[in-house]
Amino acid sequence: MRAGIVLSLVAGAGALAQGGNEPLNPRGSTRVILANSFAPSAGGGVETDLVNQEGRTVEWVFSGSQISMFAPGTRIVSAGFRNATTSAAPPDQYDFSDWSLTMSRSLAAPGMLSSTISENGAPDATMVRSGALTLLPGSIERKPSANATAPFSFIAQFDDGLAYSGGHLRFVMTHDAPAIGGAGMRAVGASLDAASPGSPDRNVLFEARRALTANATLTTESTNAPVTRLGVDAAIALPLLTATASNGRAGFVGALGPADFASQFVIGAEQLRFVPRGSLITWLTFRLAPGEIAWPGADVMTSDFEIEVATSTSLPQSMGTFFGSNADSDAIVVRDGALTIPAGGFGPLQEGATSFGLAIHFQRGFVYKGGGLCITVRHSAFVGGAGPKLDTASASGGGALRTVVSASKTATGGTFLPADDAIAMQVGYTPSLSVPQAFETESGGSGAWVFETPRVHQLVIDPSQLGNLPPGSTVDGIVFRISPVDPGAFVSWPHGDATVTQFDVTLSTAQRTAIQMSTTFAVNEGADKVLVRSGSLFVPSEAMKVVGNDVGEQSFVIPFSKPFVYTGGGLCVTMRIGQRLGGGAAVNFDGKFNTAGVNGKRATASSTETTGNNAIALATRLVFTRPAPTCPADLNADGGVDDLDFVVFVEAYEFLTTPAADFDFDGVTADSDFSVFAVAYDALVCP
Repeated sequence: MRAGIVLSLVAGAGALAQGGNEPLNPRGSTRVILANSFAPSAGGGVETDLVNQEGRTVEWVFSGSQISMFAPGTRIVSAGFRNATTSAAPPDQYDFSDWSLTMSRSLAAPGMLSSTISENGAPDATMVRSGALTLLPGSIERKPSANATAPFSFIAQFDDGLAYSGGHLRFVMTHDAPAIGGAGMRAVGASLDAASPGSPDRNVLFEARRALTANATLTTESTNAPVTRLGVDAAIALPLLTATASNGRAGFVGALGPADFASQFVIGAEQLRFVPRGSLITWLTFRLAPGEIAWPGADVMTSDFEIEVATSTSLPQSMGTFFGSNADSDAIVVRDGALTIPAGGFGPLQEGATSFGLAIHFQRGFVYKGGGLCITVRHSAFVGGAGPKLDTASASGGGALRTVVSASKTATGGTFLPADDAIAMQVGYTPSLSVPQAFETESGGSGAWVFETPRVHQLVIDPSQLGNLPPGSTVDGIVFRISPVDPGAFVSWPHGDATVTQFDVTLSTAQRTAIQMSTTFAVNEGADKVLVRSGSLFVPSEAMKVVGNDVGEQSFVIPFSKPFVYTGGGLCVTMRIGQRLGGGAAVNFDGKFNTAGVNGKRATASSTETTGNNAIALATRLVFTRPAPTCPADLNADGGVDDLDFVVFVEAYEFLTTPAADFDFDGVTADSDFSVFAVAYDALVCP
């Protein structure tokens, strides 16, 4: 570990030296519902083929506009579906010997699907799930009432995720006839929520076709597109202009090799337009140069791999070669300690795919505050083999991403890559925000038991705290952190696996401000309240991390099975909590009494209480997915369409095979995209 770390990093920095490469947040913490308009309400149609007593093949596609809130490089790791009826399904146990799902970019727009399945898929087609699937009776949860929506309870976890490369998104599902237990065959295995046949968005934003056999090569008829929820690991492939393909340069040798190394990256703000302010930056990685075989051939390891992240004080084009001149005072060491890269951790670069390597996960998150980023990577020599040749990308004169490198791990500066190239990289993030804002990166100084004995804890969050949550966003999960008020208990928790017998969470628009919050829980809740999760909660050992001496990490995302669509105003969060079993001693969750903009009430007699007393406002992170952008021509995300956006568009147009300004989602930035951009540019403002 190097000396001379900026003073703001010192608190607990030594505790980072724990090695490992475990994710800070669970896989697929971020969610997006396709079609977007059916997030808060049922699609109005029924899909009966994904779980059927006969073999089936279904192909469906969504417009790229539906997932345009995510950058190229985002990895899709699961797909979920929900019941369309008030009866749980299937009626009997269904044992499929093969239930397979393939995903890719779609070469056909909605309304243009060919009946020949192979004609619709791009070269990035990936079988993300295959093999046996067992569905227990009633495992697809029912709708609680005719006018409500069911939880997304049928989840297909992927064996291998798809790296989203932009454009329309395509699914192909096939399954055989299942073995069915119980009292014999049923007419329909499960009726899943789908878009209505009369939806005006049918053949515009989505389309589906089917065949009444397994493993079909041709579809025979149109069908209803299932409402599909994706679990994603949000990420940005940089530079955006070459996010999905190399520019064919020679590559760079030195990083991840058998010698000490240091590098610094300055990323322009326009490259980060997909990352909401307040989000956690949680991992990064690189990719191999074209023509390279998978690396390493056998496991390699280093005793020290350190990453520092900061807001950048420099634009990429004005980046200095002295490392200290580019990082702001918010710099923190997010990773430090040993790292092992397993054999084949970096695969060969495939045409039409991002093909980035093993994600190098942080041990603590960096809160993105907007603007550019400065990332400094230092590592000791890797032992076990020669280093790789990493892909480099032209960054258009250094205006998007720029790299300085040095052959010394402890260097204070280095040199630019030739021709102002940049080492291509991928940065992962969790779209989210923290409340109260004043305690985003520091402790509130108070503590409260939450996962301990039965209780109710309610929070009211004012609109002043939710400025980074755009109306139309879906709130997908919640995160807490450990309080340092008891130094003896300020360690990662729980001490062994734990189960909370009940953790029911309801979200609604707040009917009171924080300062006017009622002691009667129902008075604070709006009529739009949604039970976003219910039932028991499993908390793995040490899921809630402590790194350092002054603030816990918000590391254990509790995902919701139903989304809450934020429409503006304040939020009310009501948690009804049962007994905790296992996990060792109790722990205080961080927060503060009488904080501006957030208030809390709680009752500790049972989880059914209707009134409560004053309680701390828990330091809470809300995980969310932004709505698709209404002004995609605002390429630098500054709120207008002007000459700065024109420069970005011209750069994308010169590359052509890039999704950076692909407004019609055909896989390239071309003349058709310019016609879209020109209308917005002429108006100067976003519609």
